[in-house]
Amino acid sequence: MVIAFGVFHLKLHEAHSLKEKRSVTQSLIHRIRNKFNASCSEVGLNDVIGDIEIGVCVVNSSKVVAEKQAAQIGEFIYNHAQAELIEERVELIYV
Repeated sequence: MVIAFGVFHLKLHEAHSLKEKRSVTQSLIHRIRNKFNASCSEVGLNDVIGDIEIGVCVVNSSKVVAEKQAAQIGEFIYNHAQAELIEERVELIYV
């Protein structure tokens, strides 16, 4: 079994309040969960208006599939987020 865990740091230029930030963040999390059936949550920078940090986790029996899905999630965030993707860290854990 392989666990692929990714942390994505995004820069939100248009938010002027935490309420606006949370709206963008929750929308992105909801779309990731629905499209990829992945566990997803805001994992850091909760009270910083201009920055978003999202953690995503997928589990699969195949290393290739887990890596591919993590890459697809990163690409989805890059292409569909209302924020700029600044940093992406993905790790694989073998169980």
